[in-house]
Amino acid sequence: MSLFKQSLLFILILSSFSFFVSCSSATKQDVKYAKKLRIESGKTIFNGKGNCASCHDVSQTLVGPSLQVISSVYNKKGNMIAFFKQKEGAIVVPGQSDGMKPNFGILSKMSEEELLSLEAYILSIK
Repeated sequence: MSLFKQSLLFILILSSFSFFVSCSSATKQDVKYAKKLRIESGKTIFNGKGNCASCHDVSQTLVGPSLQVISSVYNKKGNMIAFFKQKEGAIVVPGQSDGMKPNFGILSKMSEEELLSLEAYILSIK
């Protein structure tokens, strides 16, 4: 292969690699931004139409466990969406899901996107 062809091939490979790297970093930024929006949406739902803040606080136990405790448990195991849909029982404080019964009606009217946003917000609490 001539030196010209080798140089051209090298430039083509280098530019393809640069393009790939720049696209992947933009994608990471997009994912990070989308996650931030989902968490913000979940916080709005938590404090608003979800009526969650009436029983749960970020750091202290009210009627229900704190978000720090819930997040800690669900970040290790469990499926929060399944719990919201009443397909799984309570794992944070087993046997206390009766207190959630009024809220299951609210949760059942939420879209999948709203439930995912609510979950993202709760899991973001450390």
